[in-house]
Order: sequence, then C-alpha cells, then structure tokens
Amino acid sequence: NDGIVDSLPVTANISAGKAPSGKILKPNANAKYRSYDIIRFSGQATDTVTNLPLPDSAYTWTVVFHHDLHTHPFLGPITGTTTGSFEIPSTGETSANTWYRIHMVVTNSSGISKEITRDIIPRTITLYLKTVPAGQTIILDGQPTTTPTSFLSVQKFKHRIEAPATTVIGGKTYKFKAWSDKGARLHTIATPTTTDNPTTYTATYILQ
Repeated sequence: NDGIVDSLPVTANISAGKAPSGKILKPNANAKYRSYDIIRFSGQATDTVTNLPLPDSAYTWTVVFHHDLHTHPFLGPITGTTTGSFEIPSTGETSANTWYRIHMVVTNSSGISKEITRDIIPRTITLYLKTVPAGQTIILDGQPTTTPTSFLSVQKFKHRIEAPATTVIGGKTYKFKAWSDKGARLHTIATPTTTDNPTTYTATYILQ
C-alpha cells in the first residue's frame, strides 16, 4: 500500500433537518496523483424538498492537504461553482505519506447543509541512495542520511541530494568525484514515474 494511510470518502450532515442530497462526480473514488497533475473536481446536488438541482451559489469547495496525522489548508473555500481544479505541487512536504481531501458543502434555501468528501492518494516509487565506497553520509532534502538507504517518494516530486566535498574513510581523505546521474555535487532530482528510469543515485569518491 506504499505506506499511505487510505481514507474512504465520508459523508456527514452539518446541521439538523432535511439536508440536500449530493455527490462528488470528479475525481473518482480511486483517484491517484503525481506531482504536476491537474486535479479537476465537480459535483451535483439536489434540494430534497423541491427535488430541483441546487444553484451554483449553493456550493462551497475546500481542499485540505494531509500529512501523516496532521493537516494543512491547501485551497479554498471557493464558493459559487460546481467545478474547479488545482495542481499538485512538486516541492514542499517531502514525505510520501500524504494525500488530499476535497470537501464539497452544499446548502439549500433553508440554510441546511451537507458535506461530502473525496480523498486522492499519491502514486509513489522507491528511490535508492548509495556511495562508493559504501557507508558515507549524504544530505537528502537538508537532512544527513547514511548510505545505502532507500525512501518512498511521490512520483515526479523534486528532491535535493548533496554529496559532501570530502569524506574520511579509514583515516584517509576521499574527495567527491561524481553522481551516477551526472548531476552536480548538490542538485535536484525529479522522481521518475516508473522503474524503467534510473531510481538509484550513487555518489562516487576517490582518494584525494
């Protein structure tokens, strides 16, 4: 399950009374995303008293970004439309244990509301970091990490990897020579979408 906490769509009445009926049409219930994806959302709702479609003014949308057990505001509230869209960022929270929850709230002429949510989760891939000689410390997204190591990433997300200019091994000083992807000592990688592309990044050192 890629380490992602799945969350099923939830429907909840906000206030007592005969609430409208409604559903989110897009994205679908099994939607997944990569960085740079454009997520389009839409919904429809009916006044259960009149059996008539609710006007655009009855709709309010909010998108919340979830990371692990906490959340961050992402988009909205947006009122007065049945449709909208947003782009998935390629930078920011580096963890793959993230997802987005789309909230649609519809309110009838009596002021009675209903909320419907839809979750979308990331498409992920495992990346590997190594050094030659093995066991050296490199910097991943600003944090020291000892190689060899692996981590899960949202596809197409950007990460920064840095190899120290020098390292000491067995009392001898080694200097950085090259990354396997031919990037600079400190550079940004764009996470691939399939394992057909390189998923291992190796920093090679030579005796100084």
